[in-house]
Amino acid sequence: MPAKALGLSRWWNPVITFTGTSTYGFNPNNGRINRHIDTWDSIQNQKFFSFEAFGDFWKQMLQTYTTPALETPQYTLLRRTSRFQVRRYEPFLVAETHLDNLPSMSTTATSSSSSSGSDPQENGTYQSSSSSSSNTINPASAGMR
Repeated sequence: MPAKALGLSRWWNPVITFTGTSTYGFNPNNGRINRHIDTWDSIQNQKFFSFEAFGDFWKQMLQTYTTPALETPQYTLLRRTSRFQVRRYEPFLVAETHLDNLPSMSTTATSSSSSSGSDPQENGTYQSSSSSSSNTINPASAGMR
């Protein structure tokens, strides 16, 4: 981490990211690696010390903007190109709401008073003790638009 080594990590702490493939060659006589070739997804010119690769590296090193300290979902960077990134996100909740005063359901939900939670006005959520495969509420029929 160059910023830490230079004592600048308080003000400048770049994240350098490369995706691509690494190819290793092995010496069959001793089993040691005798060749290592990296290809980057973010550049077209894969030659050793290409100006394109040099520019891609320094563009990341010289980033001076900072990301706001917001809660963001965790992800794994699968691929980074010069124009876009492919990420895998863990499941996360974007928004949640509880609804009150929903109209009575005409599905096969039980309506007896002994059924716990079957009254949609009881706690804002709908639970059915039947084996119906459709317990969804159509927002238009519930008066929401």
